[in-house]
Amino acid sequence: MHDASPEGWVVREDLGHALVVLLHLRDAAGAYQDSRASQVPRLEPEVPRSTELATVWSAAGVAPLWLQLWTGELHVESEPGEDPRVRLVASATSSGIPDVFLAALDDAFYWADLQKRETINSFKAWTRPQRLAVNDAVTQARVPSDDVRIQITSIPVQGSWSQLVAPSHLLVSRRLREDTASFIPTVVAVLDHMR
Repeated sequence: MHDASPEGWVVREDLGHALVVLLHLRDAAGAYQDSRASQVPRLEPEVPRSTELATVWSAAGVAPLWLQLWTGELHVESEPGEDPRVRLVASATSSGIPDVFLAALDDAFYWADLQKRETINSFKAWTRPQRLAVNDAVTQARVPSDDVRIQITSIPVQGSWSQLVAPSHLLVSRRLREDTASFIPTVVAVLDHMR
């Protein structure tokens, strides 16, 4: 995660733990093809499919509830070290999501924890250019430094993928974030879009 640089810009990089949990539930239900839940690619590695979750997703109309949780989590600014479990379980419970999905949260958090550790280990192994990619993007975009406020969330989804989900919130695949040559132009395009 980046804090304010000496130039005054602020870029937050995070791992989107709660988002990964929600994607796990979606993928376990096989709902990655549901148009309301398919804006983000499938998780990588793939999540085993649950017939029970798939049946309930279809029968109980879970897609709008899932999308409500997803949208809510996109706008949460969690604090460093905050455990998203309490917030996500409370949100899921109050949304009326079926109990079978609440019961599946433990498996989803376990899977997300494993992915988080793997992502952190890959971050630790980054070369200097990978670590400085955000700095390079800000410099290339030539945006006044006090105007740069962006959140970049890396999630373990398939392919080299990104999506601007709010004016200053960019989701990127872990693969794209690790590929500096592709990542920098992606961030530059977002910063140019922000002007």
